[in-house]
Amino acid sequence: MSGKVPHSDIRAVARYPKPALVEIELINAGDADQFLPVQVAVRWRDAWIVASDGLLGFESADAGDRRILFKQHQEKLRLAPGERRTIGWMRFNKETEVQSELLSK
Repeated sequence: MSGKVPHSDIRAVARYPKPALVEIELINAGDADQFLPVQVAVRWRDAWIVASDGLLGFESADAGDRRILFKQHQEKLRLAPGERRTIGWMRFNKETEVQSELLSK
């Protein structure tokens, strides 16, 4: 009604629920639905990855030196405005900071 066109604003963020454990979430900070697919690249330094896995239709794939991709392997999923979805996790040999980047598919 205000003349503003709704748009989605998808962000990939890291959460640190326990030491050496990182969860990757997608957040729709916009005001329109987003229909995935997306990929998320995660990078880190100064640690070794012990295990990782994707959740809710995502899989983790080794992408080289200290880099993992979380890729969607099912049909598009809907992410509503304000919705958060944990798409994967990584366990490291020690605490480390990660950088996550949303990639277009």
